[in-house]
Amino acid sequence: MAVRQPPVTWAQRESFLYVTIEIDDVTVEDLTADSSKLHFKGTSHTEVYEATLEFFDEIVGSEMKRTPTNTRVIELNIPKKDAKWWPRLLKEKGKGFRLPSMGRLRKIGA
Repeated sequence: MAVRQPPVTWAQRESFLYVTIEIDDVTVEDLTADSSKLHFKGTSHTEVYEATLEFFDEIVGSEMKRTPTNTRVIELNIPKKDAKWWPRLLKEKGKGFRLPSMGRLRKIGA
């Protein structure tokens, strides 16, 4: 069975990242964060999803919180180690499978 990358959206505030993994009816097998990375692995129906995000700067992975939501998404609130705006989500430049969460930006900025 092939492992797929999940759709991931994100937004930021000066001191937090908001990361959303958008998979319907997922069973989370691994969701961990350290000082610079987030790892996710889960299964939805017969599909296996996995992603490792290496962030632009350091985070406080031990304080990551999962927002209770419906079964359609996994919303994470991840504190940044240093309160500052990042020019992008990941250390690696270039396009990836992650998209800015425009809906989340509107909610936060309102």
